[in-house]
Amino acid sequence: MRHALALLGTLALASACGTSGGGDDSPPAGDCAGGKCDDADGTTGALDDASSGDDSAESGSSGGGSGGLLGLCEEYFEVDRDAVLAACEDRADTAFDPNRSSFQADAMRWSCADTPGRESADRGQEYCEYFAIVDVPPLGASVHGLVDGQGGQTPPAVGFSDEALAYLEEDPQRTAGACVFTTWNSDVMPEAVDATTEIAGVPLSAEIFQMKFAVNSRDAADLLVDECVTCPRVTPDADDPNDPLHDDFTRGCFLNAELNETPDRKSDSILCAGAGRLGECGCDLAEDTGTTLAQHLAVAEGLGFPLGGWNGRQELPQGCRYETVDTYRHNLVVCDVTASEVLANAGELKTFCNERFADDVVVYVPVPGDAVACEGGKSCGATPWMVER
Repeated sequence: MRHALALLGTLALASACGTSGGGDDSPPAGDCAGGKCDDADGTTGALDDASSGDDSAESGSSGGGSGGLLGLCEEYFEVDRDAVLAACEDRADTAFDPNRSSFQADAMRWSCADTPGRESADRGQEYCEYFAIVDVPPLGASVHGLVDGQGGQTPPAVGFSDEALAYLEEDPQRTAGACVFTTWNSDVMPEAVDATTEIAGVPLSAEIFQMKFAVNSRDAADLLVDECVTCPRVTPDADDPNDPLHDDFTRGCFLNAELNETPDRKSDSILCAGAGRLGECGCDLAEDTGTTLAQHLAVAEGLGFPLGGWNGRQELPQGCRYETVDTYRHNLVVCDVTASEVLANAGELKTFCNERFADDVVVYVPVPGDAVACEGGKSCGATPWMVER
């Protein structure tokens, strides 16, 4: 995916309406006369030459209004409009679950669970990777379903000796392993990792507990947000009130598809929808802090996006706990697995981790609401990143 190739810190954020919060080095991405960025038909001034709902492939690589900004907005994928709209509707079903809404006043969020259909070696596409550990005497600890980022993984199946089977069967409720969820970015290394710390019998190390896919990186998240804030907006057909692109979420999801070809990823679609609204509404950091809004959303400090639960940032599912890496506590979640669960799912324990825990372990992208200033517009509201339907 293209956005995995970004260079963190070299991208200057310019809002879609050329707000003043980005510093002198942030060129305006367009011109919103009178400070009004949101027209009644949902288009946004200088962004009218972006791809349209009628023929998305026409956007090509022209880039439109802010094309060429430090390499952003220069290339668009040709996409199948109907297929992308169908995928975006699936993503919306998840994002707007009334009990698990992805858009909050202080964060955007989604679960670690992959969208249906991913093979085991390709699971971990939501800025959250996961695998299983089995720790059974006398075999010791073994790691299963840990991806290598190149299409391979450690053995998904668990094998047992007679002695190990006897140990598991002796007490079916004893803890015999763990499901591990990590948001430790693939391109970030903390100052110190305590190798004497063991997690389910496995020494803590980047080799095991850091994410492996290049797209699960700080660079990728930073560029994704930069592009979705900055690049020309997908515009709906003003003459067709039923055009799906009038919907704020669908518009952002469709833009992500044109930029990255990843409408199948919950994370990319949700981030691009929220970031897209920040761009459409002329949002930027209220004060010059030396960083960009994109870097704030992409977690400029720490190891990656923090993990939590649906009831809050600090409330993990029952049976799960945080493990600390260096001084960072919220990037590694470990959920205990019993002996009976290991036995019942020995053929592919990673699938069990996905089905049992992944949908309740939640990735949070903190939004610094108090630090964000928006030019606003007719449909923006006070918190435009809280996308509604």
